[in-house]
Amino acid sequence: FFFLMIRRPPRSTQSRSSAASDVYKRQVYTSRDAQNWTNIVSEEVIKYLTNSNSNFKYIATTVILQKSDSGLNISSTCYWNSTVDGNLAVKWENQSMICIVNLFGLAL
Repeated sequence: FFFLMIRRPPRSTQSRSSAASDVYKRQVYTSRDAQNWTNIVSEEVIKYLTNSNSNFKYIATTVILQKSDSGLNISSTCYWNSTVDGNLAVKWENQSMICIVNLFGLAL
């Protein structure tokens, strides 16, 4: 269920998501702004998920990094019930930055 909720948001939220993407796609990376954006993205994702379905505990981590020739390797693991719990990584980017949101949903 968790995967369906993330992958198929209600139509009313798709326009809101597109609007947010339109705002961020014009932004240029700065370290000061990126810290604020990571907080905003994580908090908004958690708000949306808990309002959509309160039968889960949610964890969201957000990484925003400046585009460059450097690499980034991230790993996470959990011990859970794979029939009801799940995770999803979402990547978004523009000309100057990359944003990666890693979501976990754990059934109550």
